[in-house]
Amino acid sequence: MSKNIPHLDDTYPPALAYETLDKPYTLTVHDVEFRTFYSQFTKKEEDKYVLSFKNAKSVLICSPAIAKRVGDVLGRDPNQWKGQRITLFQGVAKNGKRCIDARAPEVHDSEDTTTLDQAALDQEYEEVFGE
Repeated sequence: MSKNIPHLDDTYPPALAYETLDKPYTLTVHDVEFRTFYSQFTKKEEDKYVLSFKNAKSVLICSPAIAKRVGDVLGRDPNQWKGQRITLFQGVAKNGKRCIDARAPEVHDSEDTTTLDQAALDQEYEEVFGE
């Protein structure tokens, strides 16, 4: 992709990403990319992991903290994340702010993409990535 894609936090209020997680969602990683984003806050380009999920248009643009949490769950090598299941949920960061967190799926967790506010996430995806 030749055009610069704006950082999600520069395009939408940071609350949008974690507020869509009204409950834990267990998803299967479809693909992992490493993309460069420009941050208007730091005025620098930042490399971030971007996870797409099976049966969902929405993606997770990982901050360093969530990338490490995903790595804690799926392993330290992002090349091995494809096809693995992960549960995303609203967590609380060390600074007390809400954030996206990740954990290994529990036995009772089933694949859950249809009840996620898919319409809002699809619109968000289309506005950010123009697809």
